[in-house]
Amino acid sequence: MDEQRVLYLLRGYIQNRLSNREKIELSEIMKSDGDNPLLGELMEEVFAEHRHTIKDSSTPSSQMWQAILNDARFFANEERTINRKSFLSTWYYLAGAAACILVGYTIYFFQQGIEMPNRGDEILITTTEKAITPGREQATLTLPGGKVVALDSLKEGTSLQGEGFTLRFEDGQIKTDGANDQLLSATTTLRTPHGGEYQTRLSDGTSVWLNAGSSITYPLVFHTDKREVTITGEVFFDVEKDRNKPFVVHAEETSITVLGTSFNVSAYPEDMAIRTTLIEGSVRMQKGQKVKNLLPGQQALVQKGESNDITVQTVDIEEAIAWKNGYFYFHKEDIQSAMKKIGRWYNVEVKYEGELPDRGLDGTISRMEDLRQLLDALELTGAAQFSLEERRIIVRK
Repeated sequence: MDEQRVLYLLRGYIQNRLSNREKIELSEIMKSDGDNPLLGELMEEVFAEHRHTIKDSSTPSSQMWQAILNDARFFANEERTINRKSFLSTWYYLAGAAACILVGYTIYFFQQGIEMPNRGDEILITTTEKAITPGREQATLTLPGGKVVALDSLKEGTSLQGEGFTLRFEDGQIKTDGANDQLLSATTTLRTPHGGEYQTRLSDGTSVWLNAGSSITYPLVFHTDKREVTITGEVFFDVEKDRNKPFVVHAEETSITVLGTSFNVSAYPEDMAIRTTLIEGSVRMQKGQKVKNLLPGQQALVQKGESNDITVQTVDIEEAIAWKNGYFYFHKEDIQSAMKKIGRWYNVEVKYEGELPDRGLDGTISRMEDLRQLLDALELTGAAQFSLEERRIIVRK
């Protein structure tokens, strides 16, 4: 076991900055070395370092432990049986240290205090024709010249030839060697389908996370006095600071200007408004001649259409970026809004029969479950009834 590598992965997981490949690597280490006392010591070390950031120090259940080790998003095409007994001896030793890493990113926990039923000594996770598994890491890249490449099918180190330039696929991102005239004028579009998500890094070091059904168009090399990108759907940004080159995000009629910060933008075409939530730093919102500055914890709401009004309100940051952290977060959310998010993530249609349910949803639920399990959990809240017909969710009051 490479101690420094394990420490890097554990710290990155708790800080939510691992790529999906690194999460898989950590999962494999925890499965193969689960009975190694050194792993427990390293987890204790990371737990001690980040104890002050933990909101809930309660001991997670063995179901939580298994959920993180067997993340359905990364192993959607595998059929596997997980023997709970093989984890228990290690679990009791590591549970305290694992709490900070697992709480909030695993099996659903509802504010109503609903307890999960005991599923017996074994949990069987299968993919069948009837099962609808959650989204996974997948995206396409439209290269200069129009060629479309499926990133999830590319092998590490693959070279992509363009007219007068060569690109490399490394660590889930497209990299360039130097900058010639062709590269300086070249833009590319990264796009996720419904049922997909993707994380990459731009040439300036800015990290971006795309939710399902989203896109970002950006230059391969930022060479002007502004770093400008255009998005659709929902994208989270962690912008590399550069006071000499402001970072500008265009979302329909709205532009967001920053120097270095992290924020979330939701701008799906079917939604009536664009929502920008600031996590840290500062941003300037602009639509037409209207300009407003945001502070951390604030969300700007820009209605689409002729109005240039920008409404600013204080929101729960956790709710805005829950999708990036692997779960759905519902706070008095109407059924239609919640089902839009679920439909995009599982790439399914939603149909309503009879009157719309008037009770909002409250609570959090993992995006790692297959759709039937997720709907069963939602039914426990009493907000609505759900049935599945092939790739269609039927919602009834």
